[in-house]
Amino acid sequence: MNEIISTNRCFMCGKENPIGLKMEIKYENGEARSEIFLDKNYEGYNGIIHGGIISAILDEIAVYAALSINKICLTYEISVRFKKPVHSGKKYYAFGKVIEEKGRIVICESEIKDEDNNICASSSVKLFNYKGAST
Repeated sequence: MNEIISTNRCFMCGKENPIGLKMEIKYENGEARSEIFLDKNYEGYNGIIHGGIISAILDEIAVYAALSINKICLTYEISVRFKKPVHSGKKYYAFGKVIEEKGRIVICESEIKDEDNNICASSSVKLFNYKGAST
């Protein structure tokens, strides 16, 4: 199953994707975290990162939280709440944590915070443990 997660082409974390975010994610004990810095290439409105990119970051950090408890998951459902704009050219932090496991469903929460610890976006993510696989 490691071939599923072993890609350097991933848009979010792949180091070989020329247009990807190249996120460096630390994960352990049901939690994941990453420092993020997005440039103008990911903007929707001028100076503001596109909501789809924000949603993808929240999703990715939740998947890594599940991976930290040896669950290889695919996103089943995500609900995103946008609270403050995420601006290009500034540092932010993404956090994810496993909240609960229900059979093959792993429920996570994730958020993006600014340098002042204000929540800019948050999500509730239901992940499906792919074929019951573990790492």
